[in-house]
Amino acid sequence: MSVVRKSITAAVLALTVAGGMAATAAPASAGTIQKVGTVRDAGCYGSRLEVKPIMKGNVRLGQVELWYSRANGGTNCVITRNGTGSPATMAELWVDRDGNKRLTRGDGYSKDYGTYPNYAGGAYQTRTDRKCVWFYGSIKVSGVEYWNGSGAWVHCR
Repeated sequence: MSVVRKSITAAVLALTVAGGMAATAAPASAGTIQKVGTVRDAGCYGSRLEVKPIMKGNVRLGQVELWYSRANGGTNCVITRNGTGSPATMAELWVDRDGNKRLTRGDGYSKDYGTYPNYAGGAYQTRTDRKCVWFYGSIKVSGVEYWNGSGAWVHCR
């Protein structure tokens, strides 16, 4: 892992923890739902840009997808598809609004986390044309969170 990627990953984790949304939060209880920013329960629309598998060893648990639409000055959306039926699924999206490729308070952020056996999302942000995005999704199985995502700012149009 490069120094830049380590720094960005550390910044993501620090910002997540500082915001009270630790990636290793306690297991979701039945009925737990946490929506931050803009979330569309009907999923994402437009063109699917990326698909990242969420793996447990050699077993594919599901996948996280990044979508884009031209609507509303550009709309990016993230959905995590859960193939396990386990009770905890999350989708997160950041938008680099100020163009500095660092997580700052002015950046856009959306998250959908809950006891969803099929999918979480779409967590979306509008006005994303010419803005970098960072996304990831996770599936919790037996108290362990498995995740995947961009790992860096991507799609800086």
